[in-house]
Amino acid sequence: MNEYSDALQQQLANLVQVSWVVLIPLGVLLSLVIYKILMLLQSVYEFWTVARHELSPAMQDLRKTASHVEILTGKAVDSIESVERGVQSATPMFQDGLGRIQQAGASLRSGVFAVLSGFASSFRRS
Repeated sequence: MNEYSDALQQQLANLVQVSWVVLIPLGVLLSLVIYKILMLLQSVYEFWTVARHELSPAMQDLRKTASHVEILTGKAVDSIESVERGVQSATPMFQDGLGRIQQAGASLRSGVFAVLSGFASSFRRS
């Protein structure tokens, strides 16, 4: 039995040595992976901090720009509606003015015709 226990102890010692040979590099690699993960988390945290401080003013500027565009659009629509109302109200005046111009043209033609016929008749009498 003593032989078996010595052989068992020898095999257990070999197993412990082999385990240390495997566990030490595995532990080092695991430590490196954990270190890289922590560095990644730190970089993500820094990115988040910068993004929070930079995106907040950018979003505020974007909101202000959108509100200014909305205000300008409203003013443009109001101006277009005002021009449309002006054109609609000026149309009867233009039509009335055109009618008066036509009447004035007809009156002017008849006046010029009367003056010319008066000159013609005055030269015929002499």
